[in-house]
Amino acid sequence: MKKKTVTVKPQVRKTRRGKKQDLRRELETLLNRTCSENESDTPDFILAEFLLSSLAVFNRVIRERDLWRSYDTVCPRLLNDSAR
Repeated sequence: MKKKTVTVKPQVRKTRRGKKQDLRRELETLLNRTCSENESDTPDFILAEFLLSSLAVFNRVIRERDLWRSYDTVCPRLLNDSAR
């Protein structure tokens, strides 16, 4: 009887940078698959970087707004909705 060899890959925790790289690749693939880059004639890797940069700026602005309003990074609407 022949023994089956099973290779078990160790689970590796992805770093924030690794997750960002995965998201970038997925965005590139999605943009390419849907031909979304054709209208602007911009390579999908540039559009993916633009989208990630836009998200980073949006997140920073939201944090700054919350600090200005003295929120503890909790959206007040979420607090109001939970009271219902």
